[in-house]
Amino acid sequence: MEIKTSKIKEITSIGDPWGQYKIMYHKLIMENGDKLDIGKIEKLTQGMEINYYFTDELGQQEYTKAKTPSKMEMQRGVYNPQNNRNTGKSDEKREKSIVRCALIKASACYHQGRNTTGNDVLADAKLWESWCLGQDDNNEVPF
Repeated sequence: MEIKTSKIKEITSIGDPWGQYKIMYHKLIMENGDKLDIGKIEKLTQGMEINYYFTDELGQQEYTKAKTPSKMEMQRGVYNPQNNRNTGKSDEKREKSIVRCALIKASACYHQGRNTTGNDVLADAKLWESWCLGQDDNNEVPF
C-alpha cells in the first residue's frame, strides 16, 4: 500500500482517549480528498501535515481506517502488511516455487504405480510448469 502525505482540511470528530495508551480516534477530511479514521495519542489540528496509509478497503466506510507509518516504512516508502516486505521479484519467485511444488506432487501422483523413474516425474512436472506459466508456445493441454 502507498504511503500518502496531506494536510488536514477538516476534523469532523475526535473520540475520547481510549485504552492503555489513551488513543484518540480522529475522523479527518484531508486536502487531497481522502477521509480518514486514524488513532493518535496526540490531538491533531487543522492544517497539520501527516503521513498515513490505509489499512482497510477503500469505499467500505465513509471514513477509511488508516495508520501512521513507522520510520522504517517511511524509509521504504511502501507499506506491505505481509511482514513489511516490498512486493516484487521475491513474490514472483515464491509463486513460481509454489507452482513447481504443486506440479511435482501432481506428477508424482500421476506416475504412482507406474514403472517410471524420478526423471520421468520431473520431466512431466517441467512440461506442466511451462504450460501453466504460459511459457509453452503450444496452447494444447499437455496431459
